[in-house]
Amino acid sequence: FRLQRLGLFTNIQIRTLEKDSNIAQRTVVIELAERRPGLFNFGFSVNNEIGDQYGLSILGYTGIAYRNLAGSGRALSTRVEINDILDTRKEFKGVPATRFLEHDITAGYLEPFVFNKRLRGRLNVSRSVKVFKTERERLIGLESNQIATSLDRDLSRYLKVSWNLWSLTHSRKFAAEGQLDEIRDKLTIATTGP
Repeated sequence: FRLQRLGLFTNIQIRTLEKDSNIAQRTVVIELAERRPGLFNFGFSVNNEIGDQYGLSILGYTGIAYRNLAGSGRALSTRVEINDILDTRKEFKGVPATRFLEHDITAGYLEPFVFNKRLRGRLNVSRSVKVFKTERERLIGLESNQIATSLDRDLSRYLKVSWNLWSLTHSRKFAAEGQLDEIRDKLTIATTGP
């Protein structure tokens, strides 16, 4: 179970050499097939997630991860998501449609054995710019930058405890059309806890 939870192996078989014998002390053989450590994925979709009256949204994403740096179980990952929103509401009033480019960028690091124990440490850094809401026929955007560190450990097969050591998020709301520097609200939040 612990070997499977590492996510590094595709096949794990545990057997004894003295199978079907009366020998009390046995030799245990563990056979492992290592998973390919690199992962690359990408994709796209077309939707109308902000409502029929606003037009289409085209989403594209890609991600790269390497899960076993130098055979140590350490992992690095990154993911980029871009969403092109075409706001067609104004076309009906003779004004050209506007576009808003949402993006979400995340990078992470995993340390699988903190203090040489079965304690995992994580560091994540992310930046996000999204549509927050529509107000008086214009889009309000939300920019968010975050850095977070955490520790987690499996207590049993079905129970895991996680502790947010420290995270800091800085966000601001802004007018997503016209004056991009028109800042509405700024907020910085630091958190810690389970």
